[in-house]
Amino acid sequence: MKTSDFSFWLIPEEKEKQKWQKIIDDLAKSYQAYSFIPHITIYWLGEVNVSVKTIIKKTKEIASFLKPISLKPLKIDYSEIFTKTLFIQFEKNNQSINVYQKFKEKFSSYNVYDFNPHLSLIYKNQMPVLEKEKIKKEIKLPKSIKFNQLTVILNKKGTIKKEKDVLNWEIVYSKRF
Repeated sequence: MKTSDFSFWLIPEEKEKQKWQKIIDDLAKSYQAYSFIPHITIYWLGEVNVSVKTIIKKTKEIASFLKPISLKPLKIDYSEIFTKTLFIQFEKNNQSINVYQKFKEKFSSYNVYDFNPHLSLIYKNQMPVLEKEKIKKEIKLPKSIKFNQLTVILNKKGTIKKEKDVLNWEIVYSKRF
């Protein structure tokens, strides 16, 4: 069996999703990057030898217990880490920690992921700090963002390291809750 890279995402409810999708799309266009779905990674497996069927089966067991989750944005921040070029950092709450724990129970035998709730706004290598600072000042954060969808992403080409790698993502399961 070929190794595959799996991520488990929480997606904002439709109105919030549209708002953040437009920001992500606009930033991608302005900075010659690629757009992606607004999300928080609740768990990441990395490259593993597990079938898509097994991943979906375990995910459906978790999804049956999920309810919408509201998270409080703390700030917009940035880093030199490609997948955290510019992002919204969220406060962990009991709901998000409980969902994370369910994933950890099912998937920690493959990889132990350190849950750090953030929603990336752009993936861009070598983006100037002054540009990040400018964008950071322009975006207004709401008091909370509600998440009501779980999506499993398969990346057959392995972990993303450059802008174009997001084109390798494939949704293999998605459920609103």
